[in-house]
Amino acid sequence: MSYYQRLLAGDHKETQQLAMEYAREKGVEHVPDDVFIPALKLARRDRVASALSAQDEEFILNQTREILEELSGSGDNGAEAARPVATTLVFAVPAHHRTEELVGQMLAKLMRPVACEVEAISSDMLPVDVEAAIADRRPGLVFIPVLPPGGLEQARYLAKRLRTRFADLKIIVGFFGRSRNFDKLLVRLRSVGASYITTSLLQTRSQIQALLELKTAPMKPQVPEGQQSPRPQMPAA
Repeated sequence: MSYYQRLLAGDHKETQQLAMEYAREKGVEHVPDDVFIPALKLARRDRVASALSAQDEEFILNQTREILEELSGSGDNGAEAARPVATTLVFAVPAHHRTEELVGQMLAKLMRPVACEVEAISSDMLPVDVEAAIADRRPGLVFIPVLPPGGLEQARYLAKRLRTRFADLKIIVGFFGRSRNFDKLLVRLRSVGASYITTSLLQTRSQIQALLELKTAPMKPQVPEGQQSPRPQMPAA
């Protein structure tokens, strides 16, 4: 909430500081689930309720994207060599809004230590174009993030289309809203072809690894004795 309020106030420096402090306290990999996505959900809610202008929503998206990149950092402190070569392609396909495209970009950051590449697909791409891209590039898995309000019906429609055309394609739907009856939601999404349903990006990362049997590289390089360990950074995409 504090992060969202600072975004509304247009205070980039303090907003950045809040994200950095949380990263130092809890770990960089927890910032997307605990800070960014909850703030984006508030922005979506306020935009739908006409309490937020389109310009303000765009500003919030841009600021969060910038801070995501700032968290990633410009250097890897030697960790690049420890990363596995990407052997699998994953598509992150928004269900219905450009905010979900940013969620896909967050996943791409989190997946850098894993032997796969996540490509965040534009929210402007039509389902027929998504199908064509899958047919052409053959990703090992498709991730469909849903950031309410809305998006579930579009996610079900997309999952059904993809399952009909690509029988063996692994599909994860990430639902980042509240559900009074998660079991019912699970049944609805599984009935149209979803392989698994997740509720956080960290859970999504774990499920992608499990479904694709991918290995994780060490998050930190070894530091010679007597030297200070570098401050953790989110892996750069």
